[in-house]
Amino acid sequence: MTTGGVWIGIAAGVLAAGLIAGGAIWLFDEDLPLGTKEGAEATAFGPDRFGKLKIGMTKDEAIATGALGPSPVAVVTGCEDYSFLGGPLPEPARMALEAATEKQYEAAKKENDEIRAKLDAHRGQSAQSAQDYATRAELLAKSAEALRKMSIASAESSGRSSFRIRRANEHGGVSFGQGKLRLISAPPFAKTAEGIGRESSVEDLKKAYEGRGMVEDRGRYEVPVESDWVLAFDVSGGKVANFLLLSKGIRCR
Repeated sequence: MTTGGVWIGIAAGVLAAGLIAGGAIWLFDEDLPLGTKEGAEATAFGPDRFGKLKIGMTKDEAIATGALGPSPVAVVTGCEDYSFLGGPLPEPARMALEAATEKQYEAAKKENDEIRAKLDAHRGQSAQSAQDYATRAELLAKSAEALRKMSIASAESSGRSSFRIRRANEHGGVSFGQGKLRLISAPPFAKTAEGIGRESSVEDLKKAYEGRGMVEDRGRYEVPVESDWVLAFDVSGGKVANFLLLSKGIRCR
C-alpha cells in the first residue's frame, strides 16, 4: 500500500515507475545503484520501501535484489549492516575488532551468569558455615570482575556502534536483525515521495506529513507507516539531517 501518491508503471527498455506527489512527477528505475547519486535521486524513499528493499523482508530476499554491497560492513550486537551497492565497502580490520569485542562481552556475560547461578544456589541454603561465607565472598569478587569486563566491552561496542550510526547517516545503508531487514537509512540525495530530503526545513516536513499521525520526540519526527514500522526524520538546526525506515518490532538480539 502507498500513500500520498499514485503508482503507475511504464516500459522503456527497462521497467520504470512513476509517482505523482505534491505536483511533482517522480520517474525512477529500481535497478540503479541506490548508493550512487543517480540511484538515490531516481528512487523515492518510502513510505514502505526503498527501491526493491522493504522492511521485514528476509536477509536472503534483500540480498537477492542486488541492491546491497557484497558483504556486511559491520556485525555488532547481533545486527548485520550492509551498504547500498555503490556505497562504502567492508573494512576487514575494523570488523575483526568488532567481532573480538563481541566475543569478549559474550564470554564475560556467560561467566557472570554462571557465577550468579551459583550465588543463587548458596542463598537457598538454610545453614551457612564459615566456608559457605568464604565461597560466597569469592563468587561475589569473581562476579564483580566479570561485570568489569562486560562494562569495558560494552563501552568499546558503544563506540563502534556510534561509528556505525555516523556512517549510516552519512552514506545510507541497511541493518538486519533476527534474519530480517529492520532498518533502511536513506543515502544522500534521496527524497521521499513527498519531496522531503536532507536539508528540508522542519516546516516543510510537517506540512508534507500533515494528518499522517506524525509525532516528535527529542529531535526525531516519526510517521507511522503500517504494522510496526515508521518513517523517521532526525532534525538539526531546523532542518532534516537524515531519515530512515525503522521496524519497532525487529531487534538485533
